[in-house]
Amino acid sequence: MNSGKNLLQLDDIQAHIIRSARPSAARYFFLTVTDPLQFSRFITSDSFSRLLISDEDLHEEGGVALQNPCFVNIGFSYSGLKRMGLPDHLIQQFPPAFREGMARRAQFIGDQWGDYPTQWEGFYGSPHIHVFLAVNYVPSLEDEFAKPPEEWSEADREAHFKKIDACVSSLLNAGSEFPGTHCLAREQAHVIRHERRIREHFGFVDGISQPRVADGMPGSAIAGKKEHAKAKWEPLAAGEFLLGYLDELDLKNLGEEDKTSLNPLTPKQTDPAKSAFQDLTMNGSFLVYRKLEQDVAGFRGYCKDDAELAAKLVGRHYDGTPLVSGHPQPKQNDFDFHDDAEGERCPFTSHVRRVNPRLTLNDGVDEGTRLVDQHRIIRRGMPYGTFIKPDECAQSAPEESRGLHFFCYNARIDSQFEFIQKSWINNCDFMHMPSPIIDPIVGSRGPEDLGQFSFYGERMPIFGLKQYVHVKGGEYFFTPGRKALGLIA
Repeated sequence: MNSGKNLLQLDDIQAHIIRSARPSAARYFFLTVTDPLQFSRFITSDSFSRLLISDEDLHEEGGVALQNPCFVNIGFSYSGLKRMGLPDHLIQQFPPAFREGMARRAQFIGDQWGDYPTQWEGFYGSPHIHVFLAVNYVPSLEDEFAKPPEEWSEADREAHFKKIDACVSSLLNAGSEFPGTHCLAREQAHVIRHERRIREHFGFVDGISQPRVADGMPGSAIAGKKEHAKAKWEPLAAGEFLLGYLDELDLKNLGEEDKTSLNPLTPKQTDPAKSAFQDLTMNGSFLVYRKLEQDVAGFRGYCKDDAELAAKLVGRHYDGTPLVSGHPQPKQNDFDFHDDAEGERCPFTSHVRRVNPRLTLNDGVDEGTRLVDQHRIIRRGMPYGTFIKPDECAQSAPEESRGLHFFCYNARIDSQFEFIQKSWINNCDFMHMPSPIIDPIVGSRGPEDLGQFSFYGERMPIFGLKQYVHVKGGEYFFTPGRKALGLIA
């Protein structure tokens, strides 16, 4: 515990939301609820509750002694909350983006052509997906002193999945389905480690840039998260990612200079219906899921072993080093684009610069940072499929699906995840600079798209860039606090 100074209700927040649990492997289950009463009994059972650990259990001194190297996360779609019998006066208070779901919002956020929901796999996009259930394996929960190897071997991966399967079997209790449900889709994921670094399938070091959540404690600077007018870095307001807490706009409206030690909780509602909704959503978050398939052979074939070209497309070198230069050289996340206003080192249209512009150009430090900070997300994705090492030929690798199970947490789907997709990734008018270019890595391209990308501002365009990441499914889920799970059940 942090001597009572931490004002977040960590004992009620599901683990792996605001602070990473660092799992090495996971299985994901997308369930339809066939018997709400039976499922309610299951998710309130002792066996399930022991695995639904809190952030405090995982990270804080004084948390419970964990008996299992696995833990679970659970989330409900809008149709899932309805299926569980949540009354209309509560369910209609959820924001429109969540109620409509990702499939109905696809065109709005730019999922078109091959990324449109009619092209998605299986049941993805269906209102019959009611529940998301993740079973995660964390090696350090078995041995806190164990150091990750240079690479996870195939034997390591199999061993990790066996741990998960044993945990799943204990929940199934000799059954073939989780009680009261039918599984519509089952996925698996495993962290890629190569040369002692966590990577994604194109070969780039991943998971570098993540926001830190303010906990109500006066704290030290957090590099690379949020720039302050006094040139230090600060964590972001808890309400950007958790429901029931003040967000960045709330803090701006307070007009206080030092907000690190303010009570982060939103005021208690007096209206009975709003108060009940506040209780339901307290310490919850909205989970965005997308299954993204990566065409590794296509990407490497286009780059033709040109590491500089690949770095320009992504916005970082393969080892994670940012393209912006400085003296001394900036750390992997302790930088901004202030000294690269023309996009000569890190192109405006590179993936990293699009999904996190850091300082909004021409808006000044305070206003520019505020605009960016209201559109941040916490990413918790994990790759699937076999990794093709950089020295291996991608074209001759065994054919199999590989990509990323993208997960992110945010408190406002429309102004966080959807804003990033619509206004930064799939918008040619990025940062008020009209061009025919979208995000070169995850943008959705049509059949007539020229595949244009520009170096050095707009002065050196290249063409022929294809779409190497495709959406195969997705949904929005509400991940409740542990106490609120009892209200849903």
